[in-house]
Amino acid sequence: MTAFEFVDYIAILKEMTDTRQRHRDVRRVLQLVGLGDVAGQRIRKLSGGMRRRVALAQALLGDPELLVLDEPTARPAAAPYPLPRASRIWDGVSLSA
Repeated sequence: MTAFEFVDYIAILKEMTDTRQRHRDVRRVLQLVGLGDVAGQRIRKLSGGMRRRVALAQALLGDPELLVLDEPTARPAAAPYPLPRASRIWDGVSLSA
């Protein structure tokens, strides 16, 4: 199963029924976590850090109001940078109650 197929499957489980919109959202979250270029690769071929980013991508589907992350600043093994890409995810996120 590819990264795209997995995130798309999770989107189906989240009851995203409009195929075009669902695929657009899947591509958006994969791009957001830096996996747009490897969306067609099989998950088992991805590094551990990339697999963690696939997990983050599926969690971002549907623009959730709240994400609870275990060790959110841990550096993915495949990324030569710990936070710049992650910081783009948080752009525009409000921390007010």
